[in-house]
Amino acid sequence: MIMQKILKTAIVAVSLASMGLVASGGFDGDALAKSGNGNSGGGGGNGGSGGHGNGSGKDHASNTNNSKNSHGRPDKIASRAATQREDRALHRAEKSMASELRGLNSLKRNYHAYFDSKDPRLAGVASYVQDYARYELRTGTIPALEDPELGDAALTAALSGFSKATITSRQLSWAKDVLGVGSSVGKIDQVREAMEKQADARE
Repeated sequence: MIMQKILKTAIVAVSLASMGLVASGGFDGDALAKSGNGNSGGGGGNGGSGGHGNGSGKDHASNTNNSKNSHGRPDKIASRAATQREDRALHRAEKSMASELRGLNSLKRNYHAYFDSKDPRLAGVASYVQDYARYELRTGTIPALEDPELGDAALTAALSGFSKATITSRQLSWAKDVLGVGSSVGKIDQVREAMEKQADARE
């Protein structure tokens, strides 16, 4: 009986020891799996994800820049070219107008010249200006365009005598602005105001 008890006790001890070894081996395996395999997997995930993200961002920025360069620059170049063409056209027009008005620019002289000018060429225009101013003082209105003495035809004749050349429609329009014909304000208005002051002084 004693021997049987000893054998049972030994068997139980051996079984318990075997179970402890297995449990210990299983715990170490799980620990290794978490530390080794887990870190390795995490490293692989971080490396793959980071690399892919950066590469995609650079590609997107590059594509955006390329898009701006391909679409923005042609528009700017076209706009700049259009502006330069407009500037050149305006310069040519101004140059042409200056050349066309070369014989009339002196009409912008001081209004006193239209009262007492020593330039015989200005006599016809001075007479027109004074007559126009007197008409406005007398009637309070402006002459009609067809007026035989103060209309466009009369002014064109006076300007032609002044410039010794044929007067174009553009020259006539410019001269009317300078002299103050119609609704324009110019030399005629200054002459009329001077006449008014002279009349007041005489009274």
